[in-house]
Amino acid sequence: MVTQAQIDSLPWYHEFKFADGLKATPSDRSNVIFYRTLCAFIRDQLAQIDLAGKSVIDIGCWDGYFSFFAEEQGAKSVLAVDDYSQNWGTPDAFRLVKALKNSSVELRPDVSVYELERIQQQFDVVLLFGVYYHLHAPLAAVAGMRALCHDDSLALIEGACIRDEEQSHARYSLDNPGEKFIPTTRLLREMLEACYFKVERMAFLSEVSIAERLALAPPSEVLQLAKRALKTKQEHDTAPPTSAEPRDRVMLFVRPVREANRYHRYKPPFGLERFDTRTF
Repeated sequence: MVTQAQIDSLPWYHEFKFADGLKATPSDRSNVIFYRTLCAFIRDQLAQIDLAGKSVIDIGCWDGYFSFFAEEQGAKSVLAVDDYSQNWGTPDAFRLVKALKNSSVELRPDVSVYELERIQQQFDVVLLFGVYYHLHAPLAAVAGMRALCHDDSLALIEGACIRDEEQSHARYSLDNPGEKFIPTTRLLREMLEACYFKVERMAFLSEVSIAERLALAPPSEVLQLAKRALKTKQEHDTAPPTSAEPRDRVMLFVRPVREANRYHRYKPPFGLERFDTRTF
């Protein structure tokens, strides 16, 4: 019998509600409205995909929130992977959710996003949520993700971005433990194309209405948000002017392609030819 005390003893990134009133609460509650909004945004986008009978991989699964959601949406099989030596999470949280949900989701807790070739399997749906902007080498991770796709796969990629289709650049900061690599949307497209993906469409968190955001939080948290916003405005009014970038969170729906690539003069890089004997 799992108790609330056992749940509370573990570090959590996502919110979970279980039977008998049990729940998991995120360890970081400094911006709960944002994270609830982001989680709802990702969930709504994922729910638009027909997962019935599909094989799914969730890269950087953390406590498995979207892995279990994919299973609940009808996925035939779900493989969740993460490298718990590289974050403050623990596979114990994932395993506890799996037990409470009586789930069949499989976990591999020692797979780095830079070692996806170790999986040696291809999937119908590939998920990469909240990962690429934390990485020192995001292009290598996206290239590795390509090896998990067959010709009819669909990949969903979510993360921070600068909403700009004109400029191809990124804000890159190695000393930032949270956001190391923030690309423009144009650069994201180019990175994906370089790794033999085609962007079908994009959705943005900023397009979620304020009313929907506030509906996700109790009144006390809305009040805290208002106080922070007022403080931020006061600080902004007294600070020297700066050039603001249109920062956002984006969900990209992409398909693998097998065609000539304008970014490469020679054979596909990153060892892609090792995973498929057919000619690109």
